[in-house]
Amino acid sequence: AAAAATAAAAAAAVAAERRGPERGAHGKPRQEWGSRLEFICSTLGFAVGIGNVLRAPYVARQYGGGAFVIPYILAYFVLGVPAVIAEMTLGQLTRESPPRAMRRINARLEGVGWAGIMTLFGITSYYAVLLAWSIYYFIVSFTPTLPWTPTGFDIALISNSTVDEPFEEPAVVAERYFMNTVLRASRTAESATVMSGGVLLGLIAAWVMVFFAVFRGPWLTGKVAVVTVTLPYVLLFALLIRAVTLEGAGDG
Repeated sequence: AAAAATAAAAAAAVAAERRGPERGAHGKPRQEWGSRLEFICSTLGFAVGIGNVLRAPYVARQYGGGAFVIPYILAYFVLGVPAVIAEMTLGQLTRESPPRAMRRINARLEGVGWAGIMTLFGITSYYAVLLAWSIYYFIVSFTPTLPWTPTGFDIALISNSTVDEPFEEPAVVAERYFMNTVLRASRTAESATVMSGGVLLGLIAAWVMVFFAVFRGPWLTGKVAVVTVTLPYVLLFALLIRAVTLEGAGDG
C-alpha cells in the first residue's frame, strides 16, 4: 500500500509538472506562498491584532474576569476554530477568490464572498487610522519633552488654543493631548472640526506601506508578515521584562 501511494504521488507530481504552474481565472500563473512559515505568519496576523492586547483584557475585566473566559473559550472551540478550518479548507479546495469560491458551492452564495471582501476593507481602513496615529506619536516622540506629559503639556497649549488649563494627572493630560491636539476634535456637534495635518500625513504613509506590502501578491505579503507578526511579540516580551523590573511591580 505504501509503495502504491508513493507511486501515485510520483505520478501526480509528474502530471502537475507537465501541466505547468496552476493558472488563475485570467490565465496567468497563480501566485503561491513562499513557504509554510509565511502562510502561518499571515494567518496569525489575521487572528491576532491590537484588540487582543488592549481590548480583550479590558472587556474580560469589565464582564466578570474569569467568568468571561468560560463562554469565550466555549465560543472559540464551537464557532471560531470550525469557521477558520472551513474557510481554509474551502480556499485550498477551490483556490479561488472569496466570491468565486462561494459561487462554487452555490451561485446564491457569491454575495457572501463579496461581503467578506467589503468587511476586510473596512477593517483595513480602521487599522490604517490606528497606524496613522502610531506614526504621528512615533514622530512626535523625538521631541526633547513629550507633549502628552504634564511637563510638556504647555507646548500643546501654544499650538492648540482649544485645550483648557493643563492638568497634573498623566492620564488626563494624555487624553487631552490626544483629543485636542492629535485629533483636533470639536467640543460640540455644531462646531467645526479642524483637520489634523499630522494624522493625514500619517494616514497617507500607512496606505503607502499597505500598498507596497500587497501589490506583489502572496510572494511579498508573506515575507512582510514574517516581520510584522513576529516583531510585536518580541516588543511585548521586552515590555514585559521592563514592567517586572520597575519599582512596585510585585505589588501590581
